[in-house]
Amino acid sequence: MLYLLIGDLDGRVAQIRGISPILMRNVQPPMARNRSLSDPFTIAAMPLPKKVPTTRRRRLKEEAEAKRVSDAIDAQLKEEQLQQYQQKERRILLLGQSESGKSTILKQFQLVYAPNVFRDELSTWRGVIYLNLVRSVRRIVNAVTTEFELDRESDDQPGSPRSSRSFERREHFEALKYRLGPLMALEQTLVRLLNGEDMNTNDSASIASKEMYVRSNAPWRRLVAKLHGSTDRAPSTSGSAWNNYRGEDDPSHLLAASKVDIITLWRDPDIREILSTQQLRLEDLSGFFLDDIDRIADLNYAPSEDDVLRARLKTLGVVEKTFNGDTSLVGLDRGVSWKLYDVGGARLQRHAWIPYFDTVNAIIFLAPISAFDQTLSEDPSVNRVEDSLLLWRVVCSNRLLREAYIVLFLNKIDLLQAKLNAGVELSKFMPSYGERPNDYASISKYFGNKFFAMHKSFSPNKHRRIYIHLTSAIDREGTRPIILNIRNILLEENLERSLII
Repeated sequence: MLYLLIGDLDGRVAQIRGISPILMRNVQPPMARNRSLSDPFTIAAMPLPKKVPTTRRRRLKEEAEAKRVSDAIDAQLKEEQLQQYQQKERRILLLGQSESGKSTILKQFQLVYAPNVFRDELSTWRGVIYLNLVRSVRRIVNAVTTEFELDRESDDQPGSPRSSRSFERREHFEALKYRLGPLMALEQTLVRLLNGEDMNTNDSASIASKEMYVRSNAPWRRLVAKLHGSTDRAPSTSGSAWNNYRGEDDPSHLLAASKVDIITLWRDPDIREILSTQQLRLEDLSGFFLDDIDRIADLNYAPSEDDVLRARLKTLGVVEKTFNGDTSLVGLDRGVSWKLYDVGGARLQRHAWIPYFDTVNAIIFLAPISAFDQTLSEDPSVNRVEDSLLLWRVVCSNRLLREAYIVLFLNKIDLLQAKLNAGVELSKFMPSYGERPNDYASISKYFGNKFFAMHKSFSPNKHRRIYIHLTSAIDREGTRPIILNIRNILLEENLERSLII
């Protein structure tokens, strides 16, 4: 009787606690307990009863629904993270010595990511191409003038090799030089025009004697368009548009009038011999157009894409180009924008590199391996390839760039092949090459190994991979797939680094 009373009390306590009285049957008799079931802590500490099948099915269903919701949230967060990542800019810094091909690679990026803008600007490069052509003529005139002046000094020394040059040959050159005089004045006009300077300044001697730089912020495209008779927008590149000249002020008239004399100067065998003696290979210099004089000196000349890629315009300062991402694309390219910085490569301009080191995602370093037989214009005692190697070491070892991807362009392979075919031997200029074969395959492999070993030795990030390409920056068909490959590499590796994939 006492047991039943206590049991009934247990049921009421269980109801108070929210436990079914039926389940309380598992409770031991009070003689087996040390504490009364009226103590709530005792009830709370009891083991859970076995769940009925209905309760288990409901629990499994709730867990499955919770997992589905959790997975959906994770997928949404991942998609938002991916979209946020893709909308970021990719900053690429173009590095290398002067005339290494940085500006040409920048144009190649524009051809890939903004081809319509590139083509709209073709006509504005006409003045730059004219300047390149006139500069080549001046280099020839200066070289031959120096040679003939030495000839005159040796005229009184019988048996001297220089005394064999005939008086008629010198007279012929002087006549050509006189007739090309107006073309030299055109050079000064174009330099001032591109820099936006006063056209009436009398500082012509300094302009003619120095390599021309254009300030990065100079509005030269708009100014050149004005010379062509255009307003705010550059003229069309169609042939008919080039008939709207501003009279005789257009440079094309003077160039057309000088065409025969330019051809005579460039193709004269005696003059070519002098250039060879002085080791002046104009074909190896950027902005070489003498072989295209017939086409460029035509009054209806319109620059082609290849002409603009070959055009040379030294810039003082930093040139910045942004290519906005196309949100209509699918995949890694969607919404990605690219910002490229082309900084000057001359020695006096290299201090401008440092501020960009801690903000860029990647470095494209250009080393013109064809320049193994050339020296720096600012320091004739320094071999250009050796200078590239020193610059490469500085870039590889810089701790600010330890996380930046590095792409190496061993550039100007077309000029390298031409030199090797002409019999120029690398070992004469770089004794470390030794007795290896003087062919393109061996030499390109040698340079690739040399640059790679230096990165391996001096990089503070031993896990960083570098990507080496043999390039000719003016080759559209060959450079485009390399640029696309760089894009894919940077996108995929950045995604891996951010743990998105």
